[in-house]
Amino acid sequence: MSFTNLHTVLAVAGPMPHEVPGLQETIFKSNILNFIILVILIAWLVKKFKPLTAITKKISDIKNTIANAEENSKIAENKFHEIKEAVASTEEEVKLIVDESKQVAEKISAKIKDEIHTETEELNKKADKAIVNAHSKGQSELEKEVTIAAFIVAEDHIKNVIDDRLHRKYIDEFINDLSDLKV
Repeated sequence: MSFTNLHTVLAVAGPMPHEVPGLQETIFKSNILNFIILVILIAWLVKKFKPLTAITKKISDIKNTIANAEENSKIAENKFHEIKEAVASTEEEVKLIVDESKQVAEKISAKIKDEIHTETEELNKKADKAIVNAHSKGQSELEKEVTIAAFIVAEDHIKNVIDDRLHRKYIDEFINDLSDLKV
């Protein structure tokens, strides 16, 4: 509402006495004075605290934060791609390692089989020798026992065949033969 409109409103409301200012005029002047004081206060606050500078600084900080976030996002994306490539190459490396491991395992398996075959042959040879030795030992013992048995049988046979008298005669002849040898 402008000043002329306010004056018109006041004029319609009734005649204004010129002698003492009215309530409406006093309120109007008070509001104008309050407005001027408020403008001066705001100007002083703006000059003292420089809110535009603070706002500009905040805007700058926000822009820097956004720029940093975008840069960090790009760095993170690059790292993601690097890791993705590393994982892909790792999978290939794992596959190579597994293949190499299989080859090494096959070689070790073949070597172990050869060693087992060689050891088995050696054990068979040792077993054959042990069997031959045991056979020879058994045969020697058997021959010894047969010889002892033969002596026992022969002794018994001689005892049965030769009586005491003949036995004495043979002993005497043997002793005579020995005495003839001394002469």
